[in-house]
Amino acid sequence: ARQPEASADWLERMARACPVETLPPGLLGRLGDHHRTRGELEAARAAYQRLVIHTPKSQYADFGYVGLGEIAFGEGRTAEALALFEAAVDQTGARFKVKEATLGRARCLYALERWVEARALFEQLATHRAWRGELTAESVLALGEIHARGQGTEALAQAQAFFQRVYVGYRKHVPWVARAYLRSGEVFEQLGQATEALRTYRELL
Repeated sequence: ARQPEASADWLERMARACPVETLPPGLLGRLGDHHRTRGELEAARAAYQRLVIHTPKSQYADFGYVGLGEIAFGEGRTAEALALFEAAVDQTGARFKVKEATLGRARCLYALERWVEARALFEQLATHRAWRGELTAESVLALGEIHARGQGTEALAQAQAFFQRVYVGYRKHVPWVARAYLRSGEVFEQLGQATEALRTYRELL
């Protein structure tokens, strides 16, 4: 944990020297994550599948379900990804990957336009103190987007409050802050507040 570069090096050596059939569940999960962060999706898939197929009752099985869910979501198979994230919670208890499983479920529900369910999960993510940081910024932005899909000026005003909360409170998470500025300006335009929209766009620039 204190030497991430050394850890990554050992995982890389393990991937070259040890077939997945020889590895215990804990290492399969970590090796799958290692491959996935490097963009080696087929190698990651092999490790995750070995984990969930051959040791589904392992305490580390949530690594496999969440990893496969992330891959499926990235490939546009949203319904399949949602089922995998839900399996991580319902079948394994998501002992190690509860944050990732919850975020994955929220993203899938949002993509499937299941707004009520997505809103409930993003609210949970946004208020979880132990998870504060970039995940919070993403969740607050998503809540703004969900409110912006409502009807009338009140819904837009609620959305605006979420967007402003992102770029005021989470400035170091630049990609989310930039999106929040942009959406805030667009909402000001929808509300007919051109001066405020221009000021927001200038701040973004």
